[in-house]
Amino acid sequence: MKKQKIITLTEIFVIFLFVGPTFIVGLSTVQTQDTRFSTTQSYDMVYSTFLGGNHIDEGGVIKLDSQGNPVFTGMTQSADFPVTLGPNVTAGSEYVYVAKFNKDNLSEPIFITLIGGIGETRGTFWDIDNEDNIYVAGSTTVSSNFATPGAFDTTHNGGNDGYVCKLASNGTRIFTTYFGGSQQDYAYDIALDSDKNIWVTGTTSSPTFPTTPDAADSTYDLSSSWGSILLSEAFLVKISSDGSNLLYGSFIGAPSGPDGGWRVEVDSSDDIVIIGGTRASDFPVTNNAYDTSYAGNVEGFVMKFAKDGTVIFASYLGGSLDELPREIIFDSEDNLIIAGATASEDFPTSDNGYQQVFQGEEDIFITKIAANGSQLLFSTFLGSPNVDWVFWLELDEYTQRIYFTGVTFGTGWQVTDNSSYHGGRTDIILGVLEHDGSELLYSTLIGGIEVTQLDVGISDFPEGLTLISPTEIYMTFVTISSNFPVTPDAYDSEFDDTPITDNSNGQDAGLMKLIIPELPPLPESTSTTTTTEVPSTSDTTPSESTTTDSTTSIGLIVTLVSIVIISGISRKKKY
Repeated sequence: MKKQKIITLTEIFVIFLFVGPTFIVGLSTVQTQDTRFSTTQSYDMVYSTFLGGNHIDEGGVIKLDSQGNPVFTGMTQSADFPVTLGPNVTAGSEYVYVAKFNKDNLSEPIFITLIGGIGETRGTFWDIDNEDNIYVAGSTTVSSNFATPGAFDTTHNGGNDGYVCKLASNGTRIFTTYFGGSQQDYAYDIALDSDKNIWVTGTTSSPTFPTTPDAADSTYDLSSSWGSILLSEAFLVKISSDGSNLLYGSFIGAPSGPDGGWRVEVDSSDDIVIIGGTRASDFPVTNNAYDTSYAGNVEGFVMKFAKDGTVIFASYLGGSLDELPREIIFDSEDNLIIAGATASEDFPTSDNGYQQVFQGEEDIFITKIAANGSQLLFSTFLGSPNVDWVFWLELDEYTQRIYFTGVTFGTGWQVTDNSSYHGGRTDIILGVLEHDGSELLYSTLIGGIEVTQLDVGISDFPEGLTLISPTEIYMTFVTISSNFPVTPDAYDSEFDDTPITDNSNGQDAGLMKLIIPELPPLPESTSTTTTTEVPSTSDTTPSESTTTDSTTSIGLIVTLVSIVIISGISRKKKY
């Protein structure tokens, strides 16, 4: 039977360029449980709380400050959002919130504050320095009372502008600056180097986007034949720690297609790595890269820059259909661990990969590339017969094992505990992959049941993940499930479910603390450095696997729109 599909990763790519990631999918059918799993490990939910008001609220990235307190970001449109510091939400506007909770009493927030104003402000990606200052990047349409005096750019340039905001450890604002050109600029991720300079990547449709003389690419060079909605290039900027100077600015892309920069990270040598997506067959890959051949459609890319902005390598990453690289971390040797979603059956996998055969409509991939970009060290699918996406990666520094959160749109995801699909539109995945990609050591499903049958909406989505220890985990989430599990001591135990329209419901963000079972130790002879080399993607085909065959699935998808598109139409809310 031919699979029916309403949304593709190509469409998600366009949404990422101009609207931000917005995902909704329907239910699918069942896959036989993998017989390799024989354990009955589960998890203990130590703490779980909603966080939100009477409209739409989202979770975001979570990290720990120097005292071990969880800090996380998200977005809200709720006028009654529980702010403890600064002004409240103005009805009809969208804000970023930053929340810090007390690790010793999670029911008592240390502060909850907002970034934004009259308009729409987005941005859930942030970083924290060794003094617990918090740096948030995103995009905003707010044109007044936003930037601070002395900032690099205090004038709103038009449409959506990128911004960076720095908060002190107590939540008070240190500075906010715009950056961007006259068209649409979206900042998607932020990272700090050892000097606390701020690196930001995203996508822009502004030929006047600010670049510096030492830029790797100072020319906005997309062909007008793509049409206005696809006229975008990725960018990389470096802003001083005090927000007063643009130290580096460059386009990233090629004339033959749109490009988007989605994540940026800085390694232990202060080299900067960007991952994203491109439709360009002439993307500026380098001869020393693992993959120099464009396979088609929306293909992932990975680029590494020295701290002065010169290119070290640039490589494609993907198969013949669509890829959405979503997350990157580094192992102890600065090798790159990249995760995302793929619709490509020929996405490159390695002989030691846990799943070497594509499972469903869209699968998670987790791939490790050598620090110099020349080798694929391991690569594996993780998937069910349906649609599966990954949201966040964390690394256990001792074992180098890879912790991940994701989402599955239906039954069939393989678990190692006794959990089962909860029956809503989606369930949250929490998993642990062996350091060399060879085994799924732990996998569980978390969620509630979406009791109201709506035409659109998500059920349970993860956003962020951070490790307290190898068995203690914080996660953020977003849900429309009124029965999502919360604990009796929750800061907010009531789901706010005020309907938005006839076919759309409110949604809450939330925070969870989980304890998972202790995993087996690494064998004494096992090295956490993987040396398996895989040929170029042009020569790589998936090998056979013991994974059971999947049944046919049908995806029912309706996109929710969130950000203003270039035409100037007001953004609609994601989900």
